[in-house]
Parts: sequence; C-alpha cells; structure tokens
Amino acid sequence: MPKLFPDPLPNRVRLDRLHHAEVRVYDALKSGLSAEWVVCYSAKWIGHRRFSGGANVDGETDFIVAHPDLGILLLEVKGGQIDYDGGIDTWTSTDIYGEVHEIDPVGQLRDAKGTLRKKLKDLPSWRGNAPWIVMEYAIVFPDCLLSRQNLTTDPTLSTPSNILIDGGQLGDIEKCLRRVFEHWRGDSPPPAPGSQAQVINALIAMLAPKVSLPNPMVLAIREEEQELLRLTEEQMRLLSFLSTHRRVAISGCAGSGKTMMAVEKARRLASEGFETRLLSYHVPLAQHLKRVTKGIPNLQALTLSELQADDIYEALVVDEGQDFTPKEWDQMLDCLLPDEGILYVFYDDNQRVRAHSELALPEGLSYFPLRENVRNTRAIHARIQPFYDASIQPRGPSGRTVEKIVAESPALIRSALSRTLHHLNITEKIPVADIVVLTPKSLNDSCIANQTLASGFKLMETTPAMEGRSSSTAHLEVRCESVASFKGLESPVVVVVEVDNDLLNSPQYEAICYVAFSRPRLHLVVIGSANALQQLMGDAV
Repeated sequence: MPKLFPDPLPNRVRLDRLHHAEVRVYDALKSGLSAEWVVCYSAKWIGHRRFSGGANVDGETDFIVAHPDLGILLLEVKGGQIDYDGGIDTWTSTDIYGEVHEIDPVGQLRDAKGTLRKKLKDLPSWRGNAPWIVMEYAIVFPDCLLSRQNLTTDPTLSTPSNILIDGGQLGDIEKCLRRVFEHWRGDSPPPAPGSQAQVINALIAMLAPKVSLPNPMVLAIREEEQELLRLTEEQMRLLSFLSTHRRVAISGCAGSGKTMMAVEKARRLASEGFETRLLSYHVPLAQHLKRVTKGIPNLQALTLSELQADDIYEALVVDEGQDFTPKEWDQMLDCLLPDEGILYVFYDDNQRVRAHSELALPEGLSYFPLRENVRNTRAIHARIQPFYDASIQPRGPSGRTVEKIVAESPALIRSALSRTLHHLNITEKIPVADIVVLTPKSLNDSCIANQTLASGFKLMETTPAMEGRSSSTAHLEVRCESVASFKGLESPVVVVVEVDNDLLNSPQYEAICYVAFSRPRLHLVVIGSANALQQLMGDAV
C-alpha cells in the first residue's frame, strides 16, 4: 500500500456525492500501488506573488502521485459522463444532476504543473541549486470507458490517449501510471533509481507535514511520561483550508488550539520562503512564541511595539487578534505587502480583557470557527463553558475535580496558597515549572506578588528557569502572573487566587474568569472568598 495523505479519507469526502469520482480514484490508488509510491489527495499550494509579474503562482490538483524512481504525476479527475468535440477541441462533463459543464483538464494541469515546479524550485533550501525534477500529468475519467466512446482512436483528439485513464483501467492503476511516465519520457533515458526521492520528501514536507506537540504528563495526573498530542481532524481540515487562502480569521474558544495552529502556520509559511512575522499583544505570550520559534529561518516572533515602521514582510500571523485596536491594525498592515501580503488572524472574542469593547479585525478576511476544546480536561471545561456564549465540544479526558479553597483575607490567601503549593509539589510530585499562580488583579495591587510563602516557595513574575539561568532555589520558584498578561499561554496546573468581591464588581469579570479558568490543561485550583466562589462556580463551598 502506498503512503497516503490523508489516510483514511475523511467521511465528509466519502459521503459527499459530488466527490464520488475522486473517492473511486483514491481507493484504486490505495489498493493498487505498492509501498514505494506516495499519494497526496486534494493538494494545494500558494506561491510568491512579489516577483511574479502578475502571473498566477497558486495552484491545486486532485491528486499528486510520486515514485522515487519515476518522478511526480499530477492527476486531474473528471467524473460523470465525458464528451469531446474535436471540431472545437472542447471537453464537457455531465454531472449526477444532469448539468453539463465545459472542462479544460489539460489547461488546469499545465497551470498546476508550472506553479508546483516553481514552488518546489523556490524552496529556501534549494534556491539556485534545485535538483532535477521529473513532473508530468494525466487525466482520469473514472465513470467512463474511453474505448466505447472511441476517444482513444479519435483523430481529432488533441490530448495524447496515453495520458488518459478510464474507469476500466483503475484495476491496474500502477501499470497505467508507468505508461504515462513512459509516454512523457519518449526516447529519453529513465531517471536514475532513487533520483527523485529528495524531491518527493520536499513535496511531502510542503503539502502534508506531520504536526505533533509533545505533551509530557506528570505522575498521578499524567497517563504517560511522554505522549504526543496530535491536531484534531477539525484542525487538520482547517490547515488544509488555509493552504489556498491568503487572508483568513480563525475564531475559537480557549483550548481550541489557536496558538499551536498559529505557530504551525507561521512555521509553514517561513519554510516556504515567505518572510513571516508572528505577532501577539502581550509580552509573556510573545516571549513564549520567541522560544518555540527560535532559529527558524524567515520567521520572527514579536510584539507590536517591536515592529519596525520600515519593516516590510510577506506574511503576518497574529495570535490573540481580538486584543488589537483599529489603529494598531493599521500600523501592522502598513508593514505588510499590499494585495500580495498573507494575513492569518487567530482570535477569541471572549478573551477581550483590554478596555476597548468591540472586535476590530481588518476587512477582507474569510472566517472559520473552531468548535472543539482540545486542551482542557472535561472537569475544567465545565467551569469555562458558563463564561462562553457558544456551544463548545470538549475533547479532553475527564480529569480531576476543580479544587475550591475559601480564604477571606490577604493573610489567609497567602496561607492557603502556601499549603496548596506544598501539596502539589511535595505530595503530588508536580514540578514547580508545571505550576503557575494567577491573579485577576495587577501584580502591583496583589497581595501575593513577589512574596516568599511560609512553605518556602517564591512567587516570581519571571523565574530564572524561564530565562535559561541556573538558580540554587529553582525548586522553590513559582511563576506568578496577572490573568491578563497570561492570555494565550497555558500550564499543566494553575492556581487562581484573589477571587473576591472586587472581581465580581468588575464589568469584565466574565471575560477574566473565562481566561483564568481555561489556562490549566490538567488541574485547576481556585482560592477566594466564599461569596465569590459561590457566585462564579455555582456549587456550595
């Protein structure tokens, strides 16, 4: 069986009658090709317009099939009844509803071949030194028998019959593909064995990259020490959707994976040679993005204040896009190539903790929502849902019950926090690096900021470990942030403190609770007054 992307074929494609022809071809390729072959279904790519002189640089095709000894074939699939008029050299197809469509498969394939070849040659690692690329094309009519329609012997047919594959030939699809390669090669010698492997590997990396996130879990709250958390099918569909769109806005709840997807999309654009900026409003999130993207060519993570007025770039990916004002968007877009510039905005309108109240994204964006929470346990999700104005489907494990601890005064809050950190770190064996303490207040107004607790734990806005420095007290240093500054970030365990009447009286209390309670992946502890905990979390304390 060949290496297929995607595999399996999503049900949304299999169950759609309009895709029945592509499904037949997919199944024929899957069952009829050996392990050396690679198959990409619904392949799409975007190219560099900056130096294109107005020529089309984006492309797509139904299938790309490749073999390390033969090269790359682009396949265009045309279902339904197919007719050819040799007098005017025109193809038409009649779909399942009886509607007739004029088609130009050869023109489509020539355009796709040209843009894909240029895309591969423009990859940063190959510029000026691209390997020899064997790339040709064929047309598949899975619902027809060409011999019965005399197309293969029609003297007016301008398309070589050797590059046409009909439904009767799908049972021996590998033989057909080799015939197509032989046709295009003519009298030229075949490629050297394995000569196309490098090109095929680059093709897979570009069109079907493997995306995974290491997600280690600690002791009692972790099922395995090392585990991979893969993007959900919904996120994979979205990344495929993004491959041919230049200006998109993606909305989603806390925990829907927006930041992870923003980083991945920025990485892909940079790897394709686009000069890319990954932008966020809050400094802690920007620092995190800088760490995870460090060393990636063509990619720079920064805050708006770090953006240079004379910096012109090809692609901009914005995380937490709801935080920016119209004036700030104008500042960003002034540095993006007009028309050709690529813009992706990831946002959550529920997390608007800044003073401006209206969402103000740029015009001309295509919108796509994420409706699954893939980060938090179901126990934590149940505490988030009341503060979100749409229905979100939880995908995480059941998880532990959220802890609520009553503490009515600053002294009692510090005492409760001290006991909680001791329990989590000493009893539960959770490293301090996996614990974050959040407060809805500013750190200047908080009773716990920069405090050393009775248990010895030091609450620090920036720990030496975060900066890559060694410290003799690192095992006691716990990160402490305001809720607003921790937006877009996450931690395995979060302790939210100072949940009190001041928070209840804030006009933004719902947005603040939504952000605070959604930061932990695995366990949440909330410390506050009895009245506030009752009002915000519903259960008796």
